[in-house]
Amino acid sequence: MTVEKGKPCSIEFTVYTEDGTEIDSNVGKVPLEFIPGQNQILPRLEIALIGKEVGDEVSVELAPEEAYGPVDQNAFEVIPTHTLPEGFQQVGAILGLQDKNKADEIFQARVHAINADETVLDLNHPLAGKHLRFEIKILNLQN
Repeated sequence: MTVEKGKPCSIEFTVYTEDGTEIDSNVGKVPLEFIPGQNQILPRLEIALIGKEVGDEVSVELAPEEAYGPVDQNAFEVIPTHTLPEGFQQVGAILGLQDKNKADEIFQARVHAINADETVLDLNHPLAGKHLRFEIKILNLQN
């Protein structure tokens, strides 16, 4: 049996940045379950897995455009510094913000720059602009 569209698949993975820093992994934890063809994982990862069997290991390198996109310079927002919650008034702090158009959706923003009057928030995906390497092992396939 091989990975194919419409058939549930379970994988374990580790993600590395271009310099080899591990940034995420589910190895030894709960496997990631997805159904190929339903846009549940990055398209290039799905393409690399199609046709593989249980136990196969795949290494996939993604440019930013194939992963979470380039950094969008229009995705920075300036807010008054006094509106930042206590404990988040430092560069690099991650805030959970409510989407203006979708009240039930929360997204992350990172404090990019801060001074006494204004704070610049980076609304890009945290991995935008990054070259990534995924090491993936296929654990289970279902009919």
